[in-house]
Amino acid sequence: QTFPSLLESYINTGQVYYVIKDFPLTSIHPQAFLASQAAWLLMALVVRISSLSALTAAVVTPVCGWWFDLPLPQNGVILVMVLLLVWRHRSNIQNLLAGAEDKIGTDRPEE
Repeated sequence: QTFPSLLESYINTGQVYYVIKDFPLTSIHPQAFLASQAAWLLMALVVRISSLSALTAAVVTPVCGWWFDLPLPQNGVILVMVLLLVWRHRSNIQNLLAGAEDKIGTDRPEE
């Protein structure tokens, strides 16, 4: 719903350039990427909270990179990205700590 209006108002008018950069984590280290996906799936099945699953997968990724001997410059970049992700999602973390995050498969109440 949002993208079509952004496309019409900004991208098609030339005010904003829409750029997609493919960042294939599997090419950096396939096992580390699969391990982070497994962490997300496990957390999603156990706690059924998508944001907690995503944060767990993000935190697990540099640990798996270290475990699978990913070169330090690449793992360092991933670690910085994870730290930025955690910092940007601190409101979600506060909701998680307060028990206010929605669970997977539950409907939100009508506002």
